[in-house]
Amino acid sequence: MPVSSGTGSSLRDFLRQGTADDHARLDERLGAMALGDRASYAAFLAMQYRARRGIESWLGLHLPDSAPPKQCALIAEDLGSLGETVPEDAPGFELEQDDDPFGLCWVLAGSALGNRAMLVRLQHGEPELPVRFLSDPAMMEYWRSLLPRLRQPHAPGADTGALRAARRTFAHFDALASGSAMRKAA
Repeated sequence: MPVSSGTGSSLRDFLRQGTADDHARLDERLGAMALGDRASYAAFLAMQYRARRGIESWLGLHLPDSAPPKQCALIAEDLGSLGETVPEDAPGFELEQDDDPFGLCWVLAGSALGNRAMLVRLQHGEPELPVRFLSDPAMMEYWRSLLPRLRQPHAPGADTGALRAARRTFAHFDALASGSAMRKAA
């Protein structure tokens, strides 16, 4: 989706507009995985673990003091409760030198909002499923900590690095979600 200059808009508006197609595609894939049956939910959790492990490793090296809360341990606990093993084949993750890691943090923190919506639907349809990952309050707190920067006016020259990082993060998740869907179909 083309991104306008964003003049008069906030950083949050700029990131939302610039990632709208990426976000919609990923939401469609993840929603189909998480809201199916127990096996689909396990596949969703395994994909989340695979995607987040590389990201969490990168964040630990590059943003140790300001990274979003780690989620892999919660996902591993949920997988264990389902009798599933934790995936070992987690790809790495990298941002380019000119990418602003804030975009990555925005995607991860924003995913907590989607997780809350999934949690509500899961608890109505499959209330016995483990939901440590989906119900984690730490990521919602982190999201709130980003709001002051997200509300700042969009700065066209400065914010493109955050958009690149956000799009790279969505692409990472989308590639893994697409692979998970293909594995499930096979």
